[in-house]
Amino acid sequence: MLYPSPTLRIIWIGYGQRLKDIEIWGGFSMPSKKKKDYAVLQTIMAGVSASAISLCLLGTSTYAQTSAPTETNTEPAEDAAIFGLEEITITAQRYARRVQDAPVSVTAMTADYMVKQRINTADDVIQFTPGATFVGFNKTQPEYSIRGISSRTEGSSLESAILTVIDDVPISKDILKNPAMFDMQRVEVLRGPQGTSFGRNASAGLVHLVTQRPTFDFSGRISAGAGSHERYETDGYINVPLSEKLAARVAYNFDTFDGYTESVSTGKGLDGQQNFSIRGSLLFHPTDRLSLYFKAEYNKDDDEAPVRRSRNCEIPQVIAGSDVALLDQFAPPGHPAWATTFFDPCDPWKTEISQGDFFIDREMVNLTGEIAWEIAEGYNITSVTGYVDGDVDQLQDAHGTPENVLFQRGVQAADIFTEEIRIDNHSTDSRLRWLAGFMYLSDDHDWFSENQFFQNGGAGRPDTRDTKFTTTQTDSIGIFGELSYDLTSKLNVTVGARWARDEKDGTIVHTAFGFGGPIAQIQGCNFDPPFQFTCGDAANPVGFSTPVVVNDTWKDLMGKASLEYQLNDDHMFYALFSQGYKAGGFQVEPPSAEAAEISFDEETSNNYEIGWRGSFGNRARLSVTAFLLDYNDLQLLQFRNTEQGFFQIITNAGGARTIGLEVEGTFLITPNLRLEIGGALQDPQLTTDVDITGDGIPDPTDGFRLDNAPIWTTTIAAEYAFDLEDGSVLTLRGDYRGRGDAWDDIINRELTQIGSDKPMRLRPNANIFGSRLSWESADNRWIASLWVQNLFEEEEILNVGPPQPNTVDRPSMFGRPRTWGANISYHF
Repeated sequence: MLYPSPTLRIIWIGYGQRLKDIEIWGGFSMPSKKKKDYAVLQTIMAGVSASAISLCLLGTSTYAQTSAPTETNTEPAEDAAIFGLEEITITAQRYARRVQDAPVSVTAMTADYMVKQRINTADDVIQFTPGATFVGFNKTQPEYSIRGISSRTEGSSLESAILTVIDDVPISKDILKNPAMFDMQRVEVLRGPQGTSFGRNASAGLVHLVTQRPTFDFSGRISAGAGSHERYETDGYINVPLSEKLAARVAYNFDTFDGYTESVSTGKGLDGQQNFSIRGSLLFHPTDRLSLYFKAEYNKDDDEAPVRRSRNCEIPQVIAGSDVALLDQFAPPGHPAWATTFFDPCDPWKTEISQGDFFIDREMVNLTGEIAWEIAEGYNITSVTGYVDGDVDQLQDAHGTPENVLFQRGVQAADIFTEEIRIDNHSTDSRLRWLAGFMYLSDDHDWFSENQFFQNGGAGRPDTRDTKFTTTQTDSIGIFGELSYDLTSKLNVTVGARWARDEKDGTIVHTAFGFGGPIAQIQGCNFDPPFQFTCGDAANPVGFSTPVVVNDTWKDLMGKASLEYQLNDDHMFYALFSQGYKAGGFQVEPPSAEAAEISFDEETSNNYEIGWRGSFGNRARLSVTAFLLDYNDLQLLQFRNTEQGFFQIITNAGGARTIGLEVEGTFLITPNLRLEIGGALQDPQLTTDVDITGDGIPDPTDGFRLDNAPIWTTTIAAEYAFDLEDGSVLTLRGDYRGRGDAWDDIINRELTQIGSDKPMRLRPNANIFGSRLSWESADNRWIASLWVQNLFEEEEILNVGPPQPNTVDRPSMFGRPRTWGANISYHF
C-alpha cells in the first residue's frame, strides 16, 4: 500500500525503460542524461521543500511537536553530563543487544560515523570494515571479500558468499545490492557464516543496511554540498507524527559529479555519476503490542561508464601497425595493427577512450512491509515481506584507448520476492530463549551481455560480437532456529540450525560472429590462421541459438554452537562454531550446448572463532576475535580445456582456509579527544592443487593466496572537539584506511608488467588519508563541514581488466583522486 496523503505523490513514467520524467507535487521534473544541468539541484531543493512544507503543515495541525531531532541509534551510556562513550545497540542476532555483549564478529557503523566518513554506498562500507575489501568495475559488478573469501558472481545463476540485507530483506542479485545510502540508522557487517538467525544463505559474511524509520517526534533535516570534480549534492528528510499511533517519514537524495577521470582531448570528465533516490515510510502502532511498518523506495542512477587505462605511461597501450619498432619491443603475440599508437598520460586520472555514448542506467524499486506482534508477554511474531525490482542498461568501453578495442553491452532485469516469518521469546525473562523462522525467496534474472570487438572495423578487422543471454529463476526455502540457555548468571550456551533448499531453472544461449581470435573457443568457430580468420556472420553466427534448458537443486543442513561467558558487566568471552552454505548454479559463458549443461555444486564453510569484548570505565571499548574459516568445494572461476572445448568454467575446485585476527576499538582519551581503530591480519589460501593452465592436470596451487584477499587491512580515525565560547563546537577529524596488496585471480601470477618486474595480476597495497573540519551550532541545528578524501592522492587500483592480446598492458581502473568539498545542514 502507498501513503495516500495528497501532500506527496510520485509518478513513475515508463518504468522498465529509460525514465522519461520524475514528477513530484510541488513540482519539478528531472529529465535524464542532464549531468551538467546544475539547475536540477535548485529544482529538487524547491520541490522537496514544497513537499516538506506541506507535510509540516499537515503534521502540526494533526499532532503538534516542537522537539529538536534526535536521529541516532545510540543511547547515552550514562547521564549526559558524565564523561563517557555512547552505547551502541545492534540487532545482528535479530534482537537488540549492546555491541560489546554480542558473541559475533560485527562492525557497527552509526549514522554519525557514516556522515563523518562520507560512506554513501555498501561499497564504501566494505572498505571501512576490518578484514574486508572491495573490487568493482561498476555499480552492477560489486565484488566484496570478507575473511579472504570473495563474493565474485557472474551470470544470472550465481550466488554471493557475502549476503547484503536491506531492512531485513535479503538482496540476492548483485545489480540491486548497492543502492545510494541516505537517511540511514546504522550498518552492521557480520564476518563469518550466518543463517541460523538470518533466513538466507551467507557462507562468508553479511552486510545489513538499516534505514531510519518514522518516529513520533516532528523533525527534519536538509543538507546541501558542493565540491571538486563539479560535485553537487543534497539530501534530507521530514518526519511527521500524523497521530498518536501513526507516523510518516520521507527522505531523498540527489548527487551528481563530473567524474574522476579526465579526457585528454576535451578536459571533461569521462566517468560522471548522478543519483536520485526517494523513500517514503509509515509506522503504525494500533495497539501497544502490534506494529506495522511499510517502506517504498525508488532509486535511479544515470551514470557515465567507468574508465580503465594502462598502469604504465612509458609503454604504449595500443600500437599502430606502422610502428614496427614498438611492435617488436612491446606487442604481445596477436596484437592487432591499430591505426594509431597511444600512450596513456602519466597522470592516472587522465586518459582517452573511444568515441561514443558510454553509460550505465539503473532503476530500482524496493518495497518492504513488516508486521511485529507481541502475541503474549515477551512472545513475538515478526513477518517481513520484501519486493525488489531493478533494470540495468549499460554500454562501456572496457579497455580504454581511442581505438575500439572492446565495448561491453549489457541489459539486465531482475526481481526478488521474499517472505520471512519469525517467532521468538527473547523479550521474556526466561533462562531458555529461542527463535524459529521460515524463509521463502523467489527471484528472476534475465541477463543479456555482449562483447563487441573491433567496432567500425577497428584494426582492419570485422565487427566481432560474442553474445550471451541467460535467464534464471530461483525458488529457495529456509527453516532456521536457535536455542539459547543461561547455564548460570554468567555462562550461556546457544545452538542453532538451518536447513536450506534451492531450486534453479534457467536457459542459456551463446552465439558469436566476426574475427575468430576472441571467439575461437565457441562451437562451430574454425579459427585457423592463415587459412581461416573469421567465424560466422550476423545472419548465421556460430555457437548455439536454441536455448539450452537447465535445472538443478541443492540443499544442505547447517549448524551453529556458541558458549558465552560474561565475566562482569564490562568483559565478555565467547567461543563460536558456525557453518555456511552457498547454492550451486550454471555456467556463465559455455562455448557449446553440451558445456551449458554442466552445473556446479554448492560450497560450504566451517567457521571457528574465539573472542573477547571489553569496556574500560566507559572510556574505552575493545573487541578482539581470532578465527579459522575452512571452505569446502570452493566455487572457482577458471579457464579449462574440457571435452566441450577451452572456456571459462566454474567448478568446485576443492578447499580453502583463512586464519586471522580482527581488532576494533573506540577510545575517549579526554572529553574532547576520540580515537577509533580497526584492523585485521589474515592468511587466506587454497588448500588444494587446482588445474589453472587448462591442460587437465592439477597445478601446485596448494598454499596460493586467494584472490581479492589482502593479508592486512587497517582503519584509524581521530577527532578533537574544540568547545567555543558561544556553546558551538568545532571538530577536527583525520582518518586513514589501508590494505595490503591483493591478487585479482589465481592464474598467471608469474606474468609481469611489460617493462617491469612487478606482477601483472597484483593490485598494490593502498594507504588512503582523509580529513574533515566541522562546526556545530550550540542548539545542534546547524552543521557545516569542510572535507577532503585521498589527501595525498594515493594511486589505488580497484580493478584489473581481463587479459588479451589487443592491448599491451592489462587495463586497470583507479580509485578516486584527491577530492574535496563543503556541506551544510539544518536540523529542525
